[in-house]
Amino acid sequence: MPGRSGSGEWRVFGLGCDYRDGVVKTYNRLLAVRAADTGHINIGTYGGHYLQTVHLSLGTPNLLAWGAMRTGSWGRLAQGSGAFAADRVSAGVTSLAPRRL
Repeated sequence: MPGRSGSGEWRVFGLGCDYRDGVVKTYNRLLAVRAADTGHINIGTYGGHYLQTVHLSLGTPNLLAWGAMRTGSWGRLAQGSGAFAADRVSAGVTSLAPRRL
């Protein structure tokens, strides 16, 4: 999305898996309990990101927003989780190496 004041990019994604073959789950319950859980594994992951540069008189900072969520089930256990991150990086940073004092 180019423009006079900056440019940006966005992307969304979705990914799913569905195991119906009676596989033994790998979570932290006793093996006998896991083996008795014959439910399907159905997991969906969804998310996206947005990147933006903004041209200002003081420089050109880069902005980032990223997020993802996961829903579904591991047999009898419900799955629900998510993550989000946001960051701003100012232009002009050329090195992260330590400086001499």
